[in-house]
Amino acid sequence: MQQYHEDTERSVNKGVGWDKFRKFLSEQYVNTNLDLDVILKKVPLKRDPVISYGLIEFTSRNNKDGDPCILYHVYRRRNTMEYDILIRGFAQKNQLYDLLCLLSRDERDRILHNSWEELWDDYWIDHSSASYTGLKAQSKRRFDEIKTLLQLLDNDIPCKIYKRPYIFPKGKPNKNEEGISAALREAREETKGLFTERDGYLYFNSPIIQYYTGSDGKQYIDYYYVWCSYSVYASSSHKLYDIISQPTLKRGSSENEVDTQFAIDTLTALDSENREDNENKKVGKTNSNETLEPLIRFIRDANNSTTEKKDRLRNRTISHELESDAWIEIPLFTSVREKLEWSNSIDPYQEFGLFKRHFNAIMEIHDHFC
Repeated sequence: MQQYHEDTERSVNKGVGWDKFRKFLSEQYVNTNLDLDVILKKVPLKRDPVISYGLIEFTSRNNKDGDPCILYHVYRRRNTMEYDILIRGFAQKNQLYDLLCLLSRDERDRILHNSWEELWDDYWIDHSSASYTGLKAQSKRRFDEIKTLLQLLDNDIPCKIYKRPYIFPKGKPNKNEEGISAALREAREETKGLFTERDGYLYFNSPIIQYYTGSDGKQYIDYYYVWCSYSVYASSSHKLYDIISQPTLKRGSSENEVDTQFAIDTLTALDSENREDNENKKVGKTNSNETLEPLIRFIRDANNSTTEKKDRLRNRTISHELESDAWIEIPLFTSVREKLEWSNSIDPYQEFGLFKRHFNAIMEIHDHFC
């Protein structure tokens, strides 16, 4: 029987906060015949595991000291799973305490210092989404209790997660969709075209498989395919209004199709040590002045447009799922001992913003290069 692990970074220790939580709920049920212990009892969910397919992207290069290393592409989530459940109003009473404990520090502050209306508008990038309207009543009805509990418990439940962790793009397959096809599609969709198949190739035929239990009590199976990218590419986060109001087009489009963020990314890349690779790869080998002219002109026209740019709590994002990205550098080791000593000395979350299971997936790939 397959064992489903839990993220050690998301384990919850009950203490003073738990006592306050129980007292708060007991006051709600004081005039009822309901048994609080029964309400808070967790019953394992008898559902099939949630299966997702994703992509782990890597490339190789020399670091600033000239030593060879491998870079792995990771993406920071816009929201933790716990925040998703709470804001959408899906949390059950027996989940509330754990979910509040496992919010990141910035998510706690967001709830404590903003109104429900502000949080709801921030949560949904696309306000034309059916869920933006359909889940409103449920979310608003549950929000006051969540905020009151957080105000009561914040000082008694220390945060284990200061910032939302980095992850790899992934998602559920469509009907009759093969695993690799689902992984590539999710990578394209969630990164808004930052990732494209033409920029690399599938490195292993078989995926890395991870089994784990989420804070929602469900069992999950993630299949991560490994993709070798030809180079490190400029991939700064988009601004929200670029996604909502401006055309979102892929890298390498023609002059009339280049989107604002790609133009900014390309200009930024000119000053980076990857200038030659990025220019040759994305816009072709042309004179730099000829390349810059249409990009500068596009930025000027976009900035002069009359498109309304609504202020939001967070003004940078890649997609609804992902907020920003980074390339994590890991050295090549000369021996198994050196690799083990290094990996055992690392706290993945503190060093890289990665949960242990995601770090383990990277190290499983890294074993093939050492």
